[in-house]
Amino acid sequence: MFSIKNMKKRILNLQAEINRVSLLEQNLLVKNKEVVLSNVINGSNQRFRTAKLLQIELHAELDKAHVNIAKWKAYIIKANKQKTELSNHIEKNRSRIAERKVALLSFEINHKKLKKQKLFHKNAYSKHEKQKILSMLLLTWIQFVDKKKQNRKYIIAKMTKRLHLCYNTVFEKWKIFVGHL
Repeated sequence: MFSIKNMKKRILNLQAEINRVSLLEQNLLVKNKEVVLSNVINGSNQRFRTAKLLQIELHAELDKAHVNIAKWKAYIIKANKQKTELSNHIEKNRSRIAERKVALLSFEINHKKLKKQKLFHKNAYSKHEKQKILSMLLLTWIQFVDKKKQNRKYIIAKMTKRLHLCYNTVFEKWKIFVGHL
């Protein structure tokens, strides 16, 4: 595949040859029946029956060169557009990958913690030890409830005694007050 730079040189050579042949025709240096030589089309000397035939071939080659340049430019524009789209897509995916890596790391950390906890609970306590812990918890709860009941009874007893004392005092004062009447 040629480069655009080489194709532009080719166009310049073709245009120069077209100008040379048209000058030959205008100055009548070449008669209609004379053979014209040109090495621009294939890179080696070619014979053409008339200057007009050579001009037709040169114009066809020039058109091909222009079409090739246009195709290459369209291809380059399309490739640049695809490159931009791919770059954007890559950046978007990089940010998504970074997010997923963070989420994966968080998941792995939590998973390790849970694994350690399960392993601890599984290995730390046998059935007997678990039963022991449950019975200790139950005993502690029962003791708490008993203590609460005792405290309630104590408070009720003290409050009752205090109320009786108050009532007795009030009753005595009332008797004295009623006795004076």
